[in-house]
Amino acid sequence: MRRFACGCCFISLSGVLLPLLVVRWLVLTDIQGPLRYENVTSEREAFVREVYAELNFRRQHGVFRDRLDDVASVAELNSDPLPEALHPNVPQQDLCSSPKFCAASLTEMKATFAISARRKLTACLAPKSMSTVMSAILCFLERPAEFVAAGRSLLLERNDIRFCGAVNIFDSKGGIRQKLKIDEKTMESEWKTIAVFRDPVDRFLSGFVQRCVQLRKSDCGGCRYNMTCFLEYQLQRAIQHSHVAEISLNEEDLHFFPQRWFCPLDENISYLKYSADPKISLISQIEAVLKERGVEPEWISYVSESLSSDRTAHSTYNSAVRQFLEKRIKSSPYLLELLTRLTYPDYAIINSLKSDSG
Repeated sequence: MRRFACGCCFISLSGVLLPLLVVRWLVLTDIQGPLRYENVTSEREAFVREVYAELNFRRQHGVFRDRLDDVASVAELNSDPLPEALHPNVPQQDLCSSPKFCAASLTEMKATFAISARRKLTACLAPKSMSTVMSAILCFLERPAEFVAAGRSLLLERNDIRFCGAVNIFDSKGGIRQKLKIDEKTMESEWKTIAVFRDPVDRFLSGFVQRCVQLRKSDCGGCRYNMTCFLEYQLQRAIQHSHVAEISLNEEDLHFFPQRWFCPLDENISYLKYSADPKISLISQIEAVLKERGVEPEWISYVSESLSSDRTAHSTYNSAVRQFLEKRIKSSPYLLELLTRLTYPDYAIINSLKSDSG
């Protein structure tokens, strides 16, 4: 932990201790880059404090936490004998060689980019792949001292209370270039684009447990929390959207369609691996990117210590229901085949990441 030599009071945020006078000095000297941000009003600050208090309560006590421990109810809808895999002897890379059997490789959804113009860094954001946290990090890189002084948290930011608002959010690289008045050659040579790529099984389970078991904001395609039914339902929607005709998208589509669809085909994207496997550290990968972009060591420490401090407010990873469903999907060739067909565009990235790692 870094400490500043100063005989004044200190503030501690996400494990980072900073003297209040130093933070105020940093805010005054935090020169804005090419993007201009509005000052936060006292009313806005009060609203953010209310939201943070609610999210902290959720982290400590859980919302519908009893549902995450109710394995009996979930097992009731997930105990039927499962079919055999449709193509048990077909290698994964050949599973989708037949047209219209899987989600298409090149279908592109509306992209979302968060940027730090000061660091010439942009992140393509795919739902359920650390998108909210990555958006917060890119905002922090734009206004680090102000972010800290305002008492903001990388893990508690939310779309409706973004510290940077929508100022550093774009739907295309062309929009970024137009706003910053730079050409394509400059952006490709001087900027870095990253995207967090989440293990498809981990991403699916996280989304399914949160949306279909815990929150139940919809009936999940009429399946409630029957995982087999829901996988079959989402696969058919993905196939229809990519091979037949575009469909009217719902919240589940945005959370379960392939990550690859949300980032334009771009060979210059650097993918950061995100997995429940503790051997794969997303934090160390983020630290390497920030160091490469010239971010000051104290701000890199702030990011890494913030991310290490706790899981996000809506994490379901350690729940009993998650463990039950994970065991079921990983032990079923049929369910794994459905998920592979649904997220097939993502497996090309998985294979490239495996090749890069050795």
